[in-house]
Amino acid sequence: MSIAILGWGSLCWDPRDLAITGEWIFDGPMLPVEFARISGGKRITLVIKNGFEPVNTLYVISSLQDLDEAGENLRRREVREIWGLLALSTLPLIHKMFAG
Repeated sequence: MSIAILGWGSLCWDPRDLAITGEWIFDGPMLPVEFARISGGKRITLVIKNGFEPVNTLYVISSLQDLDEAGENLRRREVREIWGLLALSTLPLIHKMFAG
């Protein structure tokens, strides 16, 4: 199974220990990403925020084959306790939620 990781901001230019293969591809889904959160490092951070203009996101293929392992790898990189994974089948629903 190929696992794609959606990204924007520092995840793309500073992936650290994120297990990825290849380069980020500038062809991810359109999502309303905006500077709307203060990170633990006291920096303003890009997040998905309803009500903003959708922009192109990026994606990269994980070098991990197990969805749980890839999710845990991403969670560790993001240093977040709350996180989630989306199955490809949920993308049309998400697009509908943010499209209007």
